[in-house]
Amino acid sequence: MSLLRFDATGSISAEFGITQSQIDSLSGPLIELRDQFEQFDETNFFRRPENQHAAYLADREASELGKIFTVANGLHDHFDAVVVLGSDEVTIGARAMRDACCDPYHNELTRAARGSKPRMYFGGDRFDNDATASLIHRMTEGGYGDSLAETRWAIIAMDPSGNNPATTVAFERFRMALKDSLGADVRNWLPRLVIPVTAAEGELARQADEMGCEVVFTDPQEVFGHVLSPFGLLPAAMLGLDCIKLLEGAVAMNEHFNSADYAENVVLQSIAVGELMAQHRGNPVRVLQPCTRTLASAQRWHDQLRKTNHLDGQHHGKMINHIAVDHDRHDPVAVGNQTIPGLAESAQHVTNVRLAAQQCPTTTTHFPTIDTYVLGQWFQMSMIAAVLDAKLKTLS
Repeated sequence: MSLLRFDATGSISAEFGITQSQIDSLSGPLIELRDQFEQFDETNFFRRPENQHAAYLADREASELGKIFTVANGLHDHFDAVVVLGSDEVTIGARAMRDACCDPYHNELTRAARGSKPRMYFGGDRFDNDATASLIHRMTEGGYGDSLAETRWAIIAMDPSGNNPATTVAFERFRMALKDSLGADVRNWLPRLVIPVTAAEGELARQADEMGCEVVFTDPQEVFGHVLSPFGLLPAAMLGLDCIKLLEGAVAMNEHFNSADYAENVVLQSIAVGELMAQHRGNPVRVLQPCTRTLASAQRWHDQLRKTNHLDGQHHGKMINHIAVDHDRHDPVAVGNQTIPGLAESAQHVTNVRLAAQQCPTTTTHFPTIDTYVLGQWFQMSMIAAVLDAKLKTLS
């Protein structure tokens, strides 16, 4: 399977960017940091994907991933929608995977067209009266057919601390709405249809215990990035996305980071460009610019990751970090004697020429396609880069 590619050509310029010799000069320090990486990986996220994968292969029922699959596969025949409650920081990874890997109009498809996978909605990130009322109304309206499953919905409540005020309030309100909608079946179904992901202690854990929830996923620590943990894996599994490939993509990026030569190492090359821009070009703000709307939530996840890791500071100018996708999932749509992918490529070239004329540096990360294997690589690459960036910041 193909790996991501990183192209810094648009940043290599003596006028407004950096030089190749400057990039080469950082090979020693960055390789040294790579060799020490796990010493300052405070959240232990680096080995988590391979540990999860290995645990699943060793015991497919008792492992964390096995339990996630048991919940997701055991429920999808019995309900038609799920609301994922939690702060934007916690839920954005799951939203990024839904938006990137599902049909853009997934929630509007019939149950059959979705392969019986649930519609998925997000809420509970703030005290928003109208958004809460509207989403409760949508959930209780049911699906697009008259089967029993299309009258039921579920809640995934996600709160790392267990005490987020907005999530706690939203959970209580949605729980009551779900309870009312189940009628005489409430005792049988409410404990199955509410799945908390939270700390072992806290308000959410207390409510889950009080309700007798059949499954509660707990994690005693704040999980860096959230996406390669139950906070991301459970919603992804509910949607039928390939979580094994997601983890394998992250593992592949770890192996690449640890073993690839400096000149070919996408993580180290991207770090080098960013660090040199900070040193010599006034630390331009890094603007992630995907080529497709399906990666808009992934962009928000990336921005949140950098913010969480305190990588926002004083900036002068900007650097555009493009994400290009080499192969679309659908056949090219014809427009006269051209195609939409061809027109998009031409438009991107014009954009890069304009940015160069404005002395704005650019880089491009190439996705071979958009699937969970590629996203797993990119999520892991982004988290490694964020930790390295933060470490370099403390050393400078």
